[in-house]
Amino acid sequence: MGMPTLERWRNDYFAIVVIIGCAYGFITSWEQHKLLAIMLFIGFIVCRTFAFFDVKRMWKKRVQQK
Repeated sequence: MGMPTLERWRNDYFAIVVIIGCAYGFITSWEQHKLLAIMLFIGFIVCRTFAFFDVKRMWKKRVQQK
């Protein structure tokens, strides 16, 4: 039996959702809280790297299944 849909979605796309949240927080807090904006930007870079490798792994897995 496979994983439930939510669990599979979370494994595949969670890093992308975090990227969007970090980017939104970075853009909206830049003028008021520079330190927070810098921390969110670093989170954006790190999560973007994770998401790249997660999507690459997911595509590789789907190609192998076909």
